[in-house]
Amino acid sequence: MRSRLRRVVAFAAAVSVLSTGLLGCTGAAAPRKSHASSSAAALPPVSVHATVPSTASRFAALTLSHPASWRRYLPSPSVNLDPASGGVITNQPITPGCLDPRRPDHFRLTCGIPVARLSPGGVYITVNVLYQPYVGLDSSQGPTRTVAGYPAQVVTGPDTGGLGCPAAARWTLAATLARRHVEPSEVWILVCLGRPASPTTRRQISTMLATARIAARPPADAPVAGAAPCTAAEVGVLLGADVGGVSQTSALSYGVKNIGSRTCSLLGYPRVQLEAGTRPLPLVYHTGGGPYSVRPAVRPHRIYLRPGAYGSFLLAQWRCDLIDPNGRGQQPIATSIEITLPGQSVSTRRRPTDRTGQPDLAACGGAHRTTVYISPLVGY
Repeated sequence: MRSRLRRVVAFAAAVSVLSTGLLGCTGAAAPRKSHASSSAAALPPVSVHATVPSTASRFAALTLSHPASWRRYLPSPSVNLDPASGGVITNQPITPGCLDPRRPDHFRLTCGIPVARLSPGGVYITVNVLYQPYVGLDSSQGPTRTVAGYPAQVVTGPDTGGLGCPAAARWTLAATLARRHVEPSEVWILVCLGRPASPTTRRQISTMLATARIAARPPADAPVAGAAPCTAAEVGVLLGADVGGVSQTSALSYGVKNIGSRTCSLLGYPRVQLEAGTRPLPLVYHTGGGPYSVRPAVRPHRIYLRPGAYGSFLLAQWRCDLIDPNGRGQQPIATSIEITLPGQSVSTRRRPTDRTGQPDLAACGGAHRTTVYISPLVGY
């Protein structure tokens, strides 16, 4: 889950924005040298003297300055724990039916790539800000430059249809920013331009990158002197990021957010109990291990949550049709989950569903009880 494969999957999710009804298609791929040049020389020289009104769009810790006619949109629902950590900037009209009228104007993309076709001079930018262990840049993408204080690789060239651009895109720029020992550890920015991609538009893109700002912070496992254990009043439990990458499993992610005014810490595994109605399901709960662990068990590390920062943990089980090959299938589906964070005595009750609202965990038929694996809390 923490491997380079996850990094590629995360990029595919970012650049294909909502292409399966949510932000998360696995059909796109990271930019490859075969269709684009690793040199940034295709960009005109940067000019920071804007000739048109500008505005700033924020995605979690990332701030991008761009012409005011380019609007920011965030996915609704988002696959990310932090709903503002990925989205779209575009000067194109959004496809009818892709905006949720119940949401604020900037936070309501609900369908596949929300721009069907780029018009001449069209701009379509997708962004994903990643909080995860640093995995570094891919040296095959060419030399690095610096963007927003991060080492970065900027790849330019035509889109051959694999990046997730709208139809009629004729020029792309894919920027990968990665930095060790800080959060966010990586930022992906994909720019799709319609034909013709004028020198003015390219200059605006260069300016956007040159003026990008990232509010970096130490990673969640970096000790903070004097940080006391988090109390139930200081952290909220919420649905986490969408889970993908391992087939034949059912899994849910939950997040914890510091809603207090001080840095606090958490260490260990949450205690959970899945229920159908008011009845506990006949499950075995196992801390560490499971289908998403590289090793049989993962030793937890203390995380330090600054105000507004997130942590997360994962619940996973093997699918019932694998556990019960005799065809008895799954037994009652979980309708609620009781979560108690380590070091606390107050529990939180949540619905055990993914972001589409579908239940994902259940007891399975057969002679043996189903095992639910619980990951340790990690920084997001």
